[in-house]
Order: sequence, then structure tokens, then C-alpha cells
Amino acid sequence: MKFEEKLKTRGKKEVFDEYCAFMDLNIEQYMQIQKSLLLEQIELWQNSNLSKNIIKKPIEHLDDFKKYIPLTTYEDYADILLKKDDKDLPAKSSLWIETTWEGGMHPIKVAPYSKNMLEAYKQNILACMILGVTEEKG
Repeated sequence: MKFEEKLKTRGKKEVFDEYCAFMDLNIEQYMQIQKSLLLEQIELWQNSNLSKNIIKKPIEHLDDFKKYIPLTTYEDYADILLKKDDKDLPAKSSLWIETTWEGGMHPIKVAPYSKNMLEAYKQNILACMILGVTEEKG
């Protein structure tokens, strides 16, 4: 259900709780969610061509990621990203953002945005604008 529909069918507090409940979590709870989300992203990434020159062993735990994956820069992905070929990505792109930059071998940077990324961004921005991130729950 889209955010706009939730506002029509649910109370403002219920929608606020769905989008902003993380503010009530302690650091351990918050970090557990972040680790779980990171592992989901790692699984998608490691099954794509984008990771082929970086990953040497399958990543199953965050400790594996820390141990086997070096810090990278845009330059590590530039040759693949600049082709703008969806088959190399973890998910099909809906939009490519292009910027200029001053470092490295390439005069531009490109970054893909998937439909899910754009939808999540839109929903979160709408939630923040309509509900207010500092709203008191009562």
C-alpha cells in the first residue's frame, strides 16, 4: 500500500509509527536491523557482475564482508557502471544519475537507481514532510 493510501485509511499516529518507530529503538535493536539490511544488499550485490572484480569468496556473514572485501572507490566500479548495462547490476535501473567529478580516470560518474530505491526514497520523503520527524507521539 502506498503512503498516500495509508494516510487515507489509517490514523496519522499509526502511519507515523510505521515510518518513524526506529527512533524509539535502542542502539542494539537499531544496529541489528541495519546489519540485516546490509546482508540483504550484500547478497544482491555479490550475485551481480558489479562485484566480480571485488569479491573473492561468497559472503554469508558480516565478518566475512569485513575480512574479504577491501575498501573500494568509484574507480573500482567505473568501467562497469559507465556502460549503463542493467545486466551488470543487482537490479534493473529506472534512472541513471550523472555527475562530473575531478578524480580518477573518468570525467563523469554515473549511478543507477532502481524502481525500489526510487519508491523507498519517495515514500520516506513524503513521510518526513507530512508526519514530521520530530513529532511527539501521544
